[in-house]
Amino acid sequence: MIICVHNALEELQQCLESVLNHTNVPYTLHLINDGSNRTTTEYVAAYALKHGAAITATASPTGYTKAANTGLRNSRADVVVLLNSDTVVSPGWLDNLLECAYSDDRIGIVRPLSNAAAYQSVPFTKNAHRQWVTNVLPAGLSPALANTIVERLSDRTFPRVPFLNGFCMLLKRGVLSRVGYFDETAFPLGYGEEIDYCIRAAKAGFELAVADHVFLYHVKSASYGH
Repeated sequence: MIICVHNALEELQQCLESVLNHTNVPYTLHLINDGSNRTTTEYVAAYALKHGAAITATASPTGYTKAANTGLRNSRADVVVLLNSDTVVSPGWLDNLLECAYSDDRIGIVRPLSNAAAYQSVPFTKNAHRQWVTNVLPAGLSPALANTIVERLSDRTFPRVPFLNGFCMLLKRGVLSRVGYFDETAFPLGYGEEIDYCIRAAKAGFELAVADHVFLYHVKSASYGH
């Protein structure tokens, strides 16, 4: 599991706490500290020491794409998850992502539903002006409860789509071996790199699937900004 970190300490703390509390599958955590401020850097170091996570750090920001590629190049697992630091994962999230991933050998990349993930947002994707929306959870509805509702209502069809939003991406090793990594030249700061990667993966013969029984909360743009 790779989490790229650039400041946004409060969101990072929430993310790591949710991962720690809601991940049942054994995993190795790699934190890419991409030029964060001193407070965030000290927190990342302390967390890694306490929980046995690996750290790669840069003195100044390199941008999300390069940070993500650093984690991907260092990964050795059969399945790699890229998770944004401004997300809150739900109980059983990784188990269910893996269920989707291994439901069909042709699937190469998987991602969940979210409140803020373009076409994979619920309950709404766009507003009346056809602009992407960030769905705000109603009072009393926690990310975990939202996930429970989604999981109960899901038909588990794992729909195939032409591209996936990159806030949480599960990639099989076969995809990384054949397609490679994100394009750092064309998308040095992020935003668009995952669409480009999805197109390349699809051209290589892999299917892109939505785990329609998993909901992750996404603050959106808290770390690297808009």
